[in-house]
Order: sequence, then C-alpha cells, then structure tokens
Amino acid sequence: MVTTRVIEFVQERAQPLGLAAVFFYCEHAERRTLKATCVLASFVKQLLLYLNRLKRPWPAEVEELVESLYEHRRPEPQLEELSVLFSRLFVCLPKSFFLIDGLDEFEPEEAWAVLRIFQHLVRTCGLAHQSKIFLASGEVILKDGANYDIGIENILSGTSQIFISSDDVMADITRYLEIVVPDAENTSTEHRSPTPPTPPTPGPILTSSPTLPSAPTPNSMRTPISSPSQPQLPRLRTITSESQNSNRENLESIEMPQVLLVHDPVLVNEIRERLLRESNGVFLWVRLQIEALIRYCQDDEEVREALNKLPRDVAETYNQCLNKINITVRRLALAQKILRWVCCAVRPLLAEELKDVVEFGENRRYEMRSLMDTCGILLNWDPVDRRVRLAHLSTKQYLIQDRNDSTFHPAIRFVEDDGELECGQVCIIYLRSFYQEIERRGILRIPLGGYDFLSHITAARFILRLFPISRRRRDVMINILSLIHARLPDLKSHPFVEYAVENWAFQTRSISQQSPVWDTFRDFALYQDMAWGFFPWRADVASRKSYLHGLLGWTIRTRHVPLLRCMLESVLHPPICEFCDDPLMEYGLPALHLASRLGYEEVVTLLIKTCKVNNLDRNGC
Repeated sequence: MVTTRVIEFVQERAQPLGLAAVFFYCEHAERRTLKATCVLASFVKQLLLYLNRLKRPWPAEVEELVESLYEHRRPEPQLEELSVLFSRLFVCLPKSFFLIDGLDEFEPEEAWAVLRIFQHLVRTCGLAHQSKIFLASGEVILKDGANYDIGIENILSGTSQIFISSDDVMADITRYLEIVVPDAENTSTEHRSPTPPTPPTPGPILTSSPTLPSAPTPNSMRTPISSPSQPQLPRLRTITSESQNSNRENLESIEMPQVLLVHDPVLVNEIRERLLRESNGVFLWVRLQIEALIRYCQDDEEVREALNKLPRDVAETYNQCLNKINITVRRLALAQKILRWVCCAVRPLLAEELKDVVEFGENRRYEMRSLMDTCGILLNWDPVDRRVRLAHLSTKQYLIQDRNDSTFHPAIRFVEDDGELECGQVCIIYLRSFYQEIERRGILRIPLGGYDFLSHITAARFILRLFPISRRRRDVMINILSLIHARLPDLKSHPFVEYAVENWAFQTRSISQQSPVWDTFRDFALYQDMAWGFFPWRADVASRKSYLHGLLGWTIRTRHVPLLRCMLESVLHPPICEFCDDPLMEYGLPALHLASRLGYEEVVTLLIKTCKVNNLDRNGC
C-alpha cells in the first residue's frame, strides 16, 4: 500500500531525530473505529507513549487533562474533550508527523470533524510549528453550513496535494499484470506461493501541509427459558479433537493462488493487453478480473472464453459473481448466510468463527475452502490475522441496498439494519443452545459473572487455598469446582461463543417484540441467573441490584432503546426507580445525566419519566 510505505519512510526519518510520527489506519470492516474520537484517542495514546519512550515528562496541563478524562468510572471522553487534549499535545510537540489513511471510509460528518480539528490547529500554530499532516483519501463529499456539497480537495485548497493520474494508474496496472500473469516460459510451482509481492493499490492521495485554509463551520412477567411456547431451536453439535485438527489444516489451504498460470505465450500477452485496455484506469477492476480468472478458469481455453465476456465495470463484475453463485437453492442460501455475516458482523470474523456460525443449525459440515469458494471473488481471507473480509469496500456498498430501491434483490442483497438484526438473533439462539447444553450436562447454577467463567473457577480454587478454612471443607469445595470445570463444554469446540457473548446485545438494537427470539432476548438481558455470564456489561451477578444497574449503564451508552424500554416496562425486583438515580459504576453519572451528556434524545425522553432531573453525580455536581 502506498500509505504504508509513506509511514515506514516517515518513521525511519523521524526516529533518529527524536520526532513523533503517529498514524491511523481506517478499516471499513471495523465499524466502531470509524469515528473522529477514535482518531484523536489513538493519536493521544501514541504521543504519550512517544514521550514515555524518550523519558520526557508530560506537560502539566496534559497530565491534568489525562487524569480528569480517564479517571475511574468516568464516561468515555467526547470529541470536544479529546480535541482539547490533542491540541495541548500538538502545541507541545512541534515538527511532528500525523498520517491518516482512508479518510474516505468515514461517514462525512466524522471526516469533517477530523478536518476541522487539524484546520484549527495549523491556523493557530502557524508555519513556525513545522508539523506535517498527511491524509490519504479517495473522493469525499462533505456538507458545509450552507448545505451544499464540497469536495475534500476544495476544503484543502492551498495545500500540497498529489493526485494519482490515469497515467500513473496505468503504469501500476502494467507492473501488476507482469507479476500476476507471468511469462509462459517462467510459469512454475514457485509462482503459486501464497504471499507474492503485492503491488500498491492506487487511489487519490491528498497531502496537507501546515497551511490549511479556513473553511465554513457545518452547522410483564418473566417467561421461563424452558417455556413450551418457545420455538424449537437448533442444538450445538459436538466437535471432536479430530475435527478441530481438520479445521486447522483447512485454514492453511483457504488462500487462492495469487498468479494466473497460462501456458500459451500469445495468450499471456493478450490477457495483459486486454485488461490494460479495458480497465479505464480502474485498478480494482483489473484485480477482480485476475481473481475471477484464477478462481473460475481451469485451462487456457476457458481463459480465452472469459476474456471475450469481460464485464464493463466493478458492479457488473459483482453481478457476474452472483450469477455464478445462483446455481442451486442450497448454494444460494449458503452464500446469503455467509455474506450477511461478513457484511454485518461488528468485527471481522475469524475463519473458524464463520464456519461455526454457518454450520449452526445445519446437519452438515463444510470445508473452509468450500465456504470461500461459494462466494467467489467477493471474499478474501487474510493469512496474517486469519479473518475473513469482503474483497473491497465497494463490495459491501454493492451488497447493501436501500429498502426503497426498486432494484432490491432479497436473494443476496439486503438492507443493512435487517442483516444486523438477523445476526443478533442468531447470536441469541446460539447462546441459548449453548446454555441448554450446559443444563443437559447437569451443571449447578452458580453466579459466575462475566464471559470468562473458566478463569473465575481457576481463581476461586486459588483463593480457597489461601483462606484458613478446614482442610476437609476446602477439599470438598475444590472437588465441586473441578467437577463443574470438567462438565463445562469445551469453548474451543464452539469458536463462535466469544463473538456471540460480546455482540448479541449490540446487534439487537433494532429488535422488537415481534421478533421470534424476543423472550430469550429479554431473559438473557434481565435475569442474570439465566445469562451464565453471557453479557458484555460489567456487573456483580451476586447482587440483583448491581446487575441491573450495570445493564442500565451499558444500555444507555450503546443507545439500545428496545432494551431500555424492556427494563422500564418489565416488573423488575428491585424496580428501576430504586437505582436509576445512582451514579453508574463505570461513568460516575446517573443514568439521565449520562444520556443527556451523550446527546441521546430518545433515551432522555424515556428516562425523564422515571429519573430525577436535578440529581447529582458522585462528585456532587
């Protein structure tokens, strides 16, 4: 990648001079990180670590701000607060380098916030500060206070800007084709190495100097989990150690060969010339055609046929891939499930996690290679972090449709909110099945709290050895804990459990009472004895009040309106009015104050009917 090379070059030059060089990569698959606050928080952390490495003291005002913003039980810092902290560090560290890659992957308002902060800083500090800011981005359209569209290149007018022209792209495409379509006389097994040199992926690059111009400012009662009214849910299958070893072996063979082996020298030249001529300077289009030829063509004759049916653009390339998928109903349903998970997962799934959730509820197993082949060129597997991702950001844009789009095709393409809710419901069903397996094993219901309940048992055994209790009683307790430990399902056999625990609540923010898993969702959220630690919020499950208090804080922070309504409308013991005005454990603010501070109007509207408006926080403010 171009930006990676720039960052490496800057770091090599900055380190001997004792200068700071900080960077932020924007990845569309990590949706939670595509915020201006994440950029600033990352820069602040890197700059503070830089000062620590040089054994330089933090400026007094910076240390004071860090202590106030990151003190225990305080809400996460907001954009304005992080801007102040970052500004203090920026001023104290002249001649620093700041690099951001992929600004176009942000939502426009988030990208606008980042640009405004840097504009203000360089205008305030002037040229004497000598810091350098590097932004790598495709085309970004923002809205200013007058509500008309302006491009990022206009916002940064007057700065040093580098645009990759069509001639530059064509030169890159030529070099790329020489690598991935080697000469016929040089084709050998060595070209099938899974990690050949990867050429840079071109795109418009905007480089801003410290002279940024000014820009306009943008303006009921509990339903038991064993209730017969619940639908019959799929059960978890048992995975043996042999199947686990097989999974590991399969992961090593997921990645496709990265070069197209052709035996006819004339065909080699034809491929290079044809793809270069019809690319129109779009590097992604060329890469997708090469991947399609490698994946779908078995010999030179099939390659020639494919060359005569090349799609005109990227969208048509995706259409061709979907046509290949739409062969049988079974394959179409499988591709639909895989693509929804890859598109809507909160974070990129590990290959074994994807395989586990796809097989859940089915009476068959899949090889990882077959799952990847089902979706063709739409998916990639990263051998470094072993996660499955979409081939490109444009792939997700193609698959996700607006609900009112007349070209909506529910077979493969889907509405993002519907896909996210579907994934959340699967998480709930998966955890309920896991819970039922625990019950079948006859394990006692004990309050363990938190996801890693195995570590809780290990810790409890250690603590028991420290307490001065009778040897007989201690041995009995240890034997009970060992029995529980032995009967718990092997979490390595169910790799999707960790993702489901972390994200079932987050991915059900649009759930309603009409959902087929509403009762299970309510039970998992409101009744800690049924959750077995399957919840992402911090709470003491030994105390009913503490558990509900922790749930309330998490519900507000994540803006989970259906869950908040469920808490307010359910008959809880103790009732929510007894603890909603207490400062929340992680934030130090009462529930209504936190919702107001975060600007969640709908949450405030619900809470104001129950909470005290003039209540004080734990600092008496």
